[in-house]
Amino acid sequence: MATRFKNLLLAGMLLALSACATQGAVLTTGVGAIRASATAADAETEKVFGEINAAQRDDVITLLLAQKARPSEEAFAPVITPETAARWNAIFDGVDKYLGGIQDLVDTKRSAAITEDLQGVGEALQSPNFGVKIPNEAVGLFANLGGALVQAAAEKKAQDVMRRTDPEFRALMGGLAELVGGPESRPGTLRAMVDEHWAGLLIGVEHSFGAVLTAPDAARSPLLVSYGKLLDERQAYRDRLERLRRALVAIGEAHSAAAKGSPGGTYYWIGQINGYVKQAREDAKAGDK
Repeated sequence: MATRFKNLLLAGMLLALSACATQGAVLTTGVGAIRASATAADAETEKVFGEINAAQRDDVITLLLAQKARPSEEAFAPVITPETAARWNAIFDGVDKYLGGIQDLVDTKRSAAITEDLQGVGEALQSPNFGVKIPNEAVGLFANLGGALVQAAAEKKAQDVMRRTDPEFRALMGGLAELVGGPESRPGTLRAMVDEHWAGLLIGVEHSFGAVLTAPDAARSPLLVSYGKLLDERQAYRDRLERLRRALVAIGEAHSAAAKGSPGGTYYWIGQINGYVKQAREDAKAGDK
């Protein structure tokens, strides 16, 4: 997705979320805003993946020049591999299919005709064809949501369907938040990938600095500047991923509030996601400068 299109998309999501708190019924506006927030999270995920890889490549070039070392394919391996990016893209496709089905059910003009569609969405989320596209840790979570949706498909009202599927949807969003990861996260999470790669770059600068420890300041200063830049970059991407993690949790909470018919709860959590989207939009602008 081009950067300009992403910025426009995020701006649109922001307007949709803001409008939600002032017009219409909870489900009519709430479900659409929840779906919009998931779309915005998808756009931010794609953007931050590209920025992480671009920053890492620039840092590797700087380090190789400082070390007077030969380049290698291993040194330029991306932090976020194409496979990882594709799996996250498939994750958000699955979330959108579910929320799109619920949004169609909210539309009273279409609701009577989409029971079959909902069942089809549920079956698709359980299918092996979908399972191979997403991380292994998410397969069971999506299958559980799909199974709950198939069972709830005969319900005539969106709120009834959401009540039936809410435990599974919340579990899914919580599981996806764990895949993003935090300070204590296990290997394989997005946070762990960032920490591991930046740790390698920092160690490289430390080794290079050791070789010029007694050299004049002019030889050591660029390495110290690079080291500080790496620390700042790592923290910036940790912060971006933490906002993504919180947004995923908030999407699950907003779904629960809408399922309970709670306007205050729904709009509160959408407001939380609104703040995340606003910050993501500001990050996107800063990245374009």
